[in-house]
Amino acid sequence: IQNGIDISIYNCPNRVFNRTTVKLIAVGRMETLKDYPFLLKSFRLALDWLTIINKELPTLDIIGAGSQKTLIDELIDKLDLRENVHLLGIRDDIPVLLKASDIYVMSSAVEGLSLALIEAAASGLPIIATDVGSNRKIVQQGINGFLVEHGDVDSFAQAIVKLTEDAALREKYSRNSERVAGTFDINQTAELHLQ
Repeated sequence: IQNGIDISIYNCPNRVFNRTTVKLIAVGRMETLKDYPFLLKSFRLALDWLTIINKELPTLDIIGAGSQKTLIDELIDKLDLRENVHLLGIRDDIPVLLKASDIYVMSSAVEGLSLALIEAAASGLPIIATDVGSNRKIVQQGINGFLVEHGDVDSFAQAIVKLTEDAALREKYSRNSERVAGTFDINQTAELHLQ
């Protein structure tokens, strides 16, 4: 029996796909296994490529706290990302933040069946995630997002650029994410437990 969530909390029927500044979001503890340094290096490279082709630069919100907070903060300065990356700390309004975002990113070195990833899909977000753990149960390559080998900065950056540039692709992946998330509805999970 798989993990389940209340899909209705995350439903976002009025998502806007043609915003000028695309907003990426990552939710998770600032610990080694989440590998935020990998995400930040990939995001830096994506910004460099987007600058070369004269495209509007996206932003990245990171939600969470943990033992790597200082390291991550220092890396943001080192990579000159202070204008584009925002550390929002621990928040209790995750559904609202997901609905206000355009792309979900996950850079984990190790994962189980991630509730955060299910919540992102339920919110109708296209997803870029590492191909670890059970992520491929939620992210279907070329259907609702991109699966990238952990540590492959170039591929992660390419996925960011592709989704940032292509509003039609974001919309397609968004609809597909909502469908994928339907299989993780808490009502189905509860029914299976009852059976």
